Amino acid sequence: MQEPASGPEAVIEIWNRRAREFGFEGVAGLLNSMRHGDRGSPGANHAPRAEATAPASAVAGPEADDPDSDGGLEARRAFVQQQALDFAAKHNFARRLNFSAEMHWFFYEARVSLEAGRFLASALCYMHGIEATVRWLHREAYPHAKPDLEDQANFSHRLLRELQAVGYRVETLAFPGEADFLTKIQTSKPHVELLRQRNNIAHGNAAEYFQTVPETSDRIFTPECLRDLARTLHEVSDAWTREIARRRSDGASAGASAGGE
Repeated sequence: MQEPASGPEAVIEIWNRRAREFGFEGVAGLLNSMRHGDRGSPGANHAPRAEATAPASAVAGPEADDPDSDGGLEARRAFVQQQALDFAAKHNFARRLNFSAEMHWFFYEARVSLEAGRFLASALCYMHGIEATVRWLHREAYPHAKPDLEDQANFSHRLLRELQAVGYRVETLAFPGEADFLTKIQTSKPHVELLRQRNNIAHGNAAEYFQTVPETSDRIFTPECLRDLARTLHEVSDAWTREIARRRSDGASAGASAGGE
């Protein structure tokens, strides 16, 4: 049978074929062999167990050892296993944000871009992912305000205050050293750092990030100028999506307890 050229079926077949090459019964057998703690659990907010990591020789790739030797086969199996672990880690965002099928893609693309050194794309994706979740959660918490998401207000201090009022720890969105985050959101300005950076980057205001070329008077901008920002946004996004999973899990538990009384 001819392999599908695109779509989910093609991806699954590629993973199945690769896993079978290394002695696993398809990608399902590979994942079962990993036995990580949060496999398939909606809303899980922790990564697969750290002990299932590849040896240094495997990280170098399947060619690290003689593929015909027992050691070579084990290295190749470990290499594929490590790839699957990385794949699962990226999809923690999907598990944490299981309330909306599309939201996790902003964070997934942001992480892929960060790993590839595409810092501008990464920063934009993280920012839009955070804003998308804030607006969606606000609509969920206040459904009678503006039920159509397209009519919702953009990212603002007011949205953060109102999410805080229904139990979200919005301070997880603070940048490192931003101890006055909760004070700032009580008024419209000055903006919290996340909102300030969002306004700059989303509107193309890159002057803040220009770098002077050593031994010249030239100032230039390249995506590498946003490396630190993208890394900070990764940490903020990780904390925020964990907080979303916690709050929604607590809310579901409270609802179940109330229903059982």
